[in-house]
Amino acid sequence: FYAGSVAAPQFANVCPWSPGRDGDEADKSDEGAMLMAADLHRDVRLVDERDDLSPFDLVQLPDSVVITPVLGERLRAYYAAGGKLLLSCRSGFDAAGKWALDFLPLEFSDTGEACPVPKFPTYWRSSEECAEILGHADRVCYLPGVLVTAGRETRVLVERVLPYFQRTDASYSSHSQAPPMALPDQSPAVVMGERFVYFADPIFREFRETGNLLMRDGWHDAMNRLGNRVCFGEGLPTTVHVFPRKRGDDLILTLLHYVPTRKAADQDMIEERSSFAGERLKFHRPAKVKTVRLFGGGELERVEAGCYTLPMAKGRLLVEVPGYFVN
Repeated sequence: FYAGSVAAPQFANVCPWSPGRDGDEADKSDEGAMLMAADLHRDVRLVDERDDLSPFDLVQLPDSVVITPVLGERLRAYYAAGGKLLLSCRSGFDAAGKWALDFLPLEFSDTGEACPVPKFPTYWRSSEECAEILGHADRVCYLPGVLVTAGRETRVLVERVLPYFQRTDASYSSHSQAPPMALPDQSPAVVMGERFVYFADPIFREFRETGNLLMRDGWHDAMNRLGNRVCFGEGLPTTVHVFPRKRGDDLILTLLHYVPTRKAADQDMIEERSSFAGERLKFHRPAKVKTVRLFGGGELERVEAGCYTLPMAKGRLLVEVPGYFVN
């Protein structure tokens, strides 16, 4: 099934490892990025400063990617050629802590350094255009982010709201955070430019540490706004993982449905294969899909253009879409 095939990732994720930085935080940012992509059926490739970025429609820098001279030049050339960027928190600063992506209209203090938020946990308050995805209520963000000023030709997708006070053992409210203030802070939480989105909070590490679904859903919305749509499997349960590959002109998909459960203190376990029955496999470009075959025999039932019903099967499905990559 896989012979002669190559990976078909939708975007690139720059690894946030750097000498002298907290390896545990970098791990959690990488893991959070991978989990978000898996939940929402996007395939991603891990890259570093040595990789060619030109094959990718979008490059992501999660939470704390240090911009070396080599990486900075690659990103500058990539963006100038029409590439798209998604970055968060302290990604974009060099080893000395100075903002290094000056081609993006963002400002960080008079010295170009990242200043942490004065109080946290903070809150997200979405703009009207994001309210359908993120809701109208103020939503908590637990980990501290940085202060940013949005430059010209940008718009604020999500405002940041500070708590009334910094919660401590001696000054506290609720179980985890102080309530939000009435008015938003001058420093926003999410900024969008022509071909980039910047999150001022460490959304990937937050998702890995706290399971904050707001971070994942905000990321998903930003990816869609940048034109990086889910190509295969949008709408499937988050427990179904989709892995695309290119074999000649054909698209081949591996669908896995194994649900881990936490039965031990530090380990997740998988005991059962979960069913695909009745779920629907959707393709973002229906005109490219003439038929969808099951490896080993049979075809999927077509519901409408670009939408097919998955069979009574459990655990794993191998799917072929002939001629998908024919221009």
